Amino acid sequence: MSAIPQRQPILDVHFKSGFANRMIQYMVVRRIAAEVEGCRISNAALPEWGINHPVIPGAPDPSAKIPIAENSLDIAVIARSLSAGEKERFNFRSYAQWFPNFPHLNVCRKMFPTDENRYPGYGSEYLVCNVRGEEVLRAIHPAYTLLPVEFYADLVNSTGLKLVFLGQIADDPYCTALKTRFTDAIFAPTRGAMADFQTLRNSRNIVVAISTFSWLAAWLSYASSIFLPVNGLFHPVQCPEVDLLPVADTRYNFYLFPINYAVPVDRFEEAHQALRGYWRYMHPEAVAELRTKVCRRSKPSLDRYLAMFDEKYYLQTYPDIARAVESGGLSSGRHHYVQAGFKERRLGFLFDAYWYSVEYPLAAFEVGQGDYADLRQHYVEIGAMRGYKPFPGADDKSGIAPAQADT
Repeated sequence: MSAIPQRQPILDVHFKSGFANRMIQYMVVRRIAAEVEGCRISNAALPEWGINHPVIPGAPDPSAKIPIAENSLDIAVIARSLSAGEKERFNFRSYAQWFPNFPHLNVCRKMFPTDENRYPGYGSEYLVCNVRGEEVLRAIHPAYTLLPVEFYADLVNSTGLKLVFLGQIADDPYCTALKTRFTDAIFAPTRGAMADFQTLRNSRNIVVAISTFSWLAAWLSYASSIFLPVNGLFHPVQCPEVDLLPVADTRYNFYLFPINYAVPVDRFEEAHQALRGYWRYMHPEAVAELRTKVCRRSKPSLDRYLAMFDEKYYLQTYPDIARAVESGGLSSGRHHYVQAGFKERRLGFLFDAYWYSVEYPLAAFEVGQGDYADLRQHYVEIGAMRGYKPFPGADDKSGIAPAQADT
């Protein structure tokens, strides 16, 4: 009688995005696999690091449209399901940007070994600032923001270190402003993703750009000091679905920023002027409390949102609701908003979040410190009473705010 083959659970990996994001996803995949006896990884290749898990026969097509899971995957649930045989294969397709799910730092360092001989970093007298370009300069993702030039100046004043700007140094307005402001700084143009990553990682004092590339290089490093702006992607109010805040790591110095959005590089000065004087050092305990504060904030009031409701805007924004009203299935857009739209976080009135944050820096600061869920709630709860406007020209109720800024 032949033996029954032993079941081997499989993680089918569907990587998302670029260099560092794939590394982060692989770290979480390895964490899951380590908790499931006999688990095998399928379709995970990181050739830069010599990592290759071929597709295991019977796996779904790697190009299949698998829904993207939340960043905050429940690792324990996935591991139990695979271990108990409830699932034999699990499709992993997530950005996985949730720090509590990462393996221990030393485990990750072994996955992605450093090479200090080939890529020496900058010593203890330097403050190495990673500069990210391309999609960041084009403001493709609203949470990938540029850091203000004067923020670097504040760090120089407080540390006394020599500045190094490392990475995607180019002929653009932002890099030109850096070169004009810091004439004595070293500017080290990119030598490729691996060289930039390892050089940053091997440096002793690092300023993290708003980028997972920069974040991961700093976290994997043996740096003495890491300066992390709680800003954009890293801000738990602005991006509550992301957690990249190692608050228990004593290498880190956290700086809290107001809510602000990425803008095309030729508009960065206007956006950064609104931030002047509003960023501040924040103790790690306060950073941890900020996420807790966000989680327990009071629920927004339907009545206050209804006072701002704009029927015309609602029907223009949601054609499905407009069609239902036109066909007689709904009495009005307002009726839908009361019954379902508010709970679904649909937008009931025109609001330009980017303009509001620049026009009213105090509002961006108050939202940034966790007093309100977002800028729209700030306007509803207190901004309107202060006389703030929800978008330029709000008095004449005309125009449509940019969709990318409407939150």
